[in-house]
Amino acid sequence: MNTFQLFKNSLKKPTDLYSAKDLPFVKSFLYFLFLGLVLLIPVLAQTIEMLGTFQNDMSKIAAEMPEFSIQDNQLTTDEKDSSFLYKTNYMFFTFDPDGIQTAEGLQKDITGNKIAVGLLENELVLATTEGSLLSSLLETNKLVIPYKNLSDSKLISRNFFKELGTSTGNRLTVILLVVLSLMGPVLIDFAFSLFFGAFIAHLLSGARFLGLKLGQSVKILLFASTLPVFFCAIAGIFFQLPTSSIIMLVSIFYYFQIIRGELRTK
Repeated sequence: MNTFQLFKNSLKKPTDLYSAKDLPFVKSFLYFLFLGLVLLIPVLAQTIEMLGTFQNDMSKIAAEMPEFSIQDNQLTTDEKDSSFLYKTNYMFFTFDPDGIQTAEGLQKDITGNKIAVGLLENELVLATTEGSLLSSLLETNKLVIPYKNLSDSKLISRNFFKELGTSTGNRLTVILLVVLSLMGPVLIDFAFSLFFGAFIAHLLSGARFLGLKLGQSVKILLFASTLPVFFCAIAGIFFQLPTSSIIMLVSIFYYFQIIRGELRTK
């Protein structure tokens, strides 16, 4: 039985996967990578939704702000009283060429996991609350960059925010970075579930009476995990699940059914 036939069986008849034990290692590994990508679906869905929200916000911000530039290390615009504050569920954005806001004041306004971005009169500010993910990555909860320290202040303009709101290239880049950064941890967690589950199932199922080696049990369990992987990937888009536990328990259940079916034929 080839990989595609095993895949169909894993969805339609997950108790008929015994022949997976004979699948070559390379094909099994590629299938493992495939299921790892499937497990990333909930994160990718959340990322795409977040990027859509972010781009929509950037479009609104760009529409509200006037044309501006950085001149003599200061935020400059021809319009008077052009400062404004834009709030969302995750971000405070301040455009303040009039010198009303300060970095300290900007940080005091944020709560929870929100971030604050400020184009102030003399500096660019990125602030967050203590203990947030961003603060742990930056090793500070307030990043202040004076315009004089920017290598090319001309990059910061109204067009820059317009491009953030419309560019599909930026979205694809972020999605690719998410896949690359999370693929490793997802595969490690999935591999642990497979090997730990296969070890337990191999010892308790009577697989030794069929002459199965542990590596063959891992292959069987890999294909037996297909249905729970797809279930967790789809359901995980809508709510949080104990993904590893579900995959391991359901896969072991199918594995026991597969082994019992083979033992009956002997």
